[in-house]
Amino acid sequence: MNDRNENRYNAQLEQDKLALFLDSLPLGTSSKKAYKSDINHYLLWTQTHSRYDDFFTRDELVRYKKYLLDSDIPINSINRKLSSLRVFGSYLVENGYSYTNHAQNIRNEPIQSAPQEQIPSSYIENIKIIPIEAELTEEISKSNDGRINYLWLSGALLLILVFLVVIISTKSKPTSSPFSGQQYNPNTRLVSFSGILKDSLGNIIAEKTQVRFGIYDQAQNGRQLYSTGPCELIPNLQGSFRITLGQECGSPIREDVLSGSNSYLGITITGDTQMMPRQPLNGSIGAAPTAKTPINSFISDTGDVLLSTEAPSVRSTMESANFALSSAKGLILQSAGNGDITLSATESGQIKFLVGGAQVATIKNTGDIGLTGSIIPAYSGIQTLGTSDKRFQSVYADNVYGSGFGVQGYLRRDVGILTTTNPQDTLALGGDLRIAGETVFGTKNTYLKASAVSLVGNTVNSLAFQTDLFSFDTQNNRIGVGTIAPASKLSIVDSQGTLPVTLIENKDAGVSASGLAVKLGFTGSGNTSNNFITFIKGTGDVVGKIQSNGTSGVTYTSGGGDFAEYFLKDDTIASTALGWEPGSLLCQIADGMVTPCDQNDNLIIGVISKNAAFIGNATGNNDEKHTLVGLVGQLPVKVTTQGGMINSGDALTYSKISGVAQKATTNGRIIGFAQNSYNKESVGIINATIQPGSFSPINNQEVYDPEIKSVPIVKTHKIVPIEKDVTIDLSGPSQSPGEKSELAKLIINGFDNNPVASIDAVGNATFSGTLTSDKVTTETLVAETVQSNEATISGTLTAKKVSSQNITDIENELNKIKNTPLPDPQQYKLPPMDLVSVPNLENLTVTGRSNLYDVAVAGSLMAGTVNIEDNSIMGLGFELRISAISTINLLDGAVIVSRDGNLTTKGELIAQKGIRTNRISALSEKDNIKLSLNEKAETPTKLEVLNNEAQTVASIDASGSAYFAQGIKVNTYLADANDTSAKSVSGAIETNATSAGEGEIPAGSRDITIYNDRLNKDSLVYISPTSNTKNSPLYMSLKKACTKEEVSCKSYFVVTLDEPISVLASFNWWIIN
Repeated sequence: MNDRNENRYNAQLEQDKLALFLDSLPLGTSSKKAYKSDINHYLLWTQTHSRYDDFFTRDELVRYKKYLLDSDIPINSINRKLSSLRVFGSYLVENGYSYTNHAQNIRNEPIQSAPQEQIPSSYIENIKIIPIEAELTEEISKSNDGRINYLWLSGALLLILVFLVVIISTKSKPTSSPFSGQQYNPNTRLVSFSGILKDSLGNIIAEKTQVRFGIYDQAQNGRQLYSTGPCELIPNLQGSFRITLGQECGSPIREDVLSGSNSYLGITITGDTQMMPRQPLNGSIGAAPTAKTPINSFISDTGDVLLSTEAPSVRSTMESANFALSSAKGLILQSAGNGDITLSATESGQIKFLVGGAQVATIKNTGDIGLTGSIIPAYSGIQTLGTSDKRFQSVYADNVYGSGFGVQGYLRRDVGILTTTNPQDTLALGGDLRIAGETVFGTKNTYLKASAVSLVGNTVNSLAFQTDLFSFDTQNNRIGVGTIAPASKLSIVDSQGTLPVTLIENKDAGVSASGLAVKLGFTGSGNTSNNFITFIKGTGDVVGKIQSNGTSGVTYTSGGGDFAEYFLKDDTIASTALGWEPGSLLCQIADGMVTPCDQNDNLIIGVISKNAAFIGNATGNNDEKHTLVGLVGQLPVKVTTQGGMINSGDALTYSKISGVAQKATTNGRIIGFAQNSYNKESVGIINATIQPGSFSPINNQEVYDPEIKSVPIVKTHKIVPIEKDVTIDLSGPSQSPGEKSELAKLIINGFDNNPVASIDAVGNATFSGTLTSDKVTTETLVAETVQSNEATISGTLTAKKVSSQNITDIENELNKIKNTPLPDPQQYKLPPMDLVSVPNLENLTVTGRSNLYDVAVAGSLMAGTVNIEDNSIMGLGFELRISAISTINLLDGAVIVSRDGNLTTKGELIAQKGIRTNRISALSEKDNIKLSLNEKAETPTKLEVLNNEAQTVASIDASGSAYFAQGIKVNTYLADANDTSAKSVSGAIETNATSAGEGEIPAGSRDITIYNDRLNKDSLVYISPTSNTKNSPLYMSLKKACTKEEVSCKSYFVVTLDEPISVLASFNWWIIN
């Protein structure tokens, strides 16, 4: 680290030296605390934001000021912090940490103050304006004559020079004061006094301050004419205050006190001597920086303000305050001779005119003039707005009124007629509109819009535009277009060959645009007599309509009876050939074309229509290559009786005659069903219900035809019994008993059409795959291989050889026992048997039950699959089960196994390969768990914690030393009992010897202790917050480094918040030795 960067941290750590420096300044306790907090805030900011080695450069201070402005901190708080840095700069220079106090060049931010309360103008007699020097402290320090002696309030407060003094006269005024309701004395006066309260360093003072005011007859010494006594000043957040002497502060001022030739105002802060020089109040002394400056302006005792300088001005130097000129009655601005009166609003300001407290006019910086009232000539007669060479480009108005006899003069445009920017606007005239020339409404009447036309006199009046005739029936309130006798509210009559008479066009291309809306007056469900649209032919007969259906819906009513679409004709058949007449039956062929149906083309789709109610695919209209095909509905159909007499309801299909239908008698496609009967030999036409589909007349009937010998293939998805059973008869022609022939079979073909199953006439069944059944019952089962998980045979199992793993094991054991020689029974002492003598048997076989009281077996004992021999018990099966109702007791209680799996042992449990468990607990709640480690071994044994890669991440050895790879964090660290410096901390972190890490101060806590073996007395510790600390500075408050002689000592440092916060505070730390 370089020297300058180290200075930053030395300056931060030497808090005591900084406190002594602040004590040497004339500051109050609260100011000192604020300065210290501001300085620490800046130091913490530089740790994470500093770009340069020297942390107190002008660039760093400018960046810090921008950071404060971007953080939405109040301006007065920002200015306080900047003032604190100026003090800190002096401290750094004095202690050798910096060469220059760069903070002196960082200016405070201007404060936008609220407008000051205006004193009623009727009470102002004399006005005196005293300007404030921009840098009053510096100006006074340079002057020897008449300089101000700064006296301290608690070593800190200074009342800056007054910037406005208003002497209020009460002569000939009402008898009550406008300020507080105090009774008014006509022989007294009031003095309104304003100022700014700052300390000696230029910082705003917003605290309540006690001040005493006095009026004297001389600028220094002299006789005191008036005293207010102690008064309390309450400045705002910007330090500004205003007080009225004689009303808010002190008793009323006698008129004779201010009537003399010289009056001076003295100001004394309680506890200090009077501030000098005093401020002049008499009318013979005008505006001046000090009382001894010669002047050329004054306020006369008659109330006149005279400014006798070359370019006089009356102005306020407060950037954030308003300046007001007011009068008891009228206010006159008058220039002398040919001089101009200029009202200037700099930058983006506006010139506003207020009458009665309300704004009535505004002049913007763009030149626009805004009025809230009317423009009225001040003199009678006709006045002109604009001239012939200076005209207004546009005049916008809701109404233009003339005199009582209409518009005086004329409305004229040099080019074209009088119009508006928006052609849809209304031109309203109260009188007649007389046009000498032609009247043009746009190129194609596109601009014509009449909201009301009033024609009076005759019953029917006509208004003609070119050749179109408009009629207005004023008696019946009807309008006719193309007729002088309108039969409806709006009647449009015309004769057009190809064009429509009326076109309704909505040019809006949006998805919600609509063309025509028809509305009726009923509010319920309506009825079928409510017609929205009616279609009438030339005779007056209704041919169709859109009407209410009586259930809140609409119905389309038409004389047509079908839904039809245009189809392309078969281009191989002439359009004049038979089969293209209305009523012809049509079938579909390739490419979507249609052709008259016959035996070859029988894909029926419809009938040629001539009276359709709905028509689709209208692109084929009036095209000879297309024909209109009725698809659904009621249509006339050409028919023949070749298929038999047609009765009403019979299905109709194609016939041998092209385009003609006949009765359907077999399965196939049909066009629909006959509505009439027909029994003529010639081709005729009947009405039919068009419903193309399929027809199956033999469904659920018996089919018998002697000519049909066989049916080669039957294709179906399902065979369902009509009642109970489905019978498949495999019996062939009768055979004699001795005649041999192949039996008929029911064959089921599978993949590649190969037989996979069959059942012959006598019941033999063959399956190529697997036969799956829950149960098979048979007298004889013949199989090459039988595989079964389990087999139960109630009879005799006869097998040449039975192979089983269990049987083989038993057989081997029996052979082993067979070949084992029996021991000599004489070698064993048998218990006495008094009742029965025991024969000496070489072999004993018991096939039934055997009850033995005592048995002694010299060799091995086989009981099922359990072999007991010598000192061993061996199970010949896969497992050996040892069970008991309650517990299994081994070695007289040395080991007990309970039925619930608990294992209790009186000795040690030795598991060389380890123990796997989720929990280790003591035998009782009061017992301890002891882990024994060998401390006397050459290498002390350890209790180790391994990760999934078998790496040691933590350990505790026999001496009590512990190791943790990532450190350990605890709520409280008990340090050496003799170390009292860290006893009050809320928590601690053990970090071993790492050089950097992270830390956290819990919510509500103020500090945290970090123990680290790397820390020594020369170490530097960097602290950098990583979370929001709520403007509470974070710093290292204490460091304790242990020496080698202190064996039980642990080094640590304490990280502290200036004030506890409500959230967790996290930070990074870094130790550099």
